[in-house]
Amino acid sequence: SKLLLYCTDKESNSPDFPEWNRATLGFEGTTKLEIVNSVFPEQRILSFSHTSLVLPADDEHYGESGDYSNCLHYYPNDVEKFSSCNNNPQQVLQGELTEKNLKAGILRRLMYNPDFSGLKDSMRKFINDFQ
Repeated sequence: SKLLLYCTDKESNSPDFPEWNRATLGFEGTTKLEIVNSVFPEQRILSFSHTSLVLPADDEHYGESGDYSNCLHYYPNDVEKFSSCNNNPQQVLQGELTEKNLKAGILRRLMYNPDFSGLKDSMRKFINDFQ
């Protein structure tokens, strides 16, 4: 077994990830835990949503240049923010629905994994280690 843990906390992404966290997760003293950064400020990404993990950036519908935007979940009662989210994709932030992320600015749900190749590499390595 292996756990890929997508984190937004820079401390959690360091090689010195606290041992108590590893122990709490049941991964103390093992290499079965891989910490993955899910913050890409240069791409205006604050965090990954759970729906984004399995989709590559080049997906025609959900990808970086895809034709779909997920804003309704974030602004069901705010027409102005909903409209801004849908009509200004290059200006809005992307991430999961959290209080902290909503305070950062107009937000839409990230629908693709900007580190999809890293996910595939990790899965390939995991599978190859058992062959």
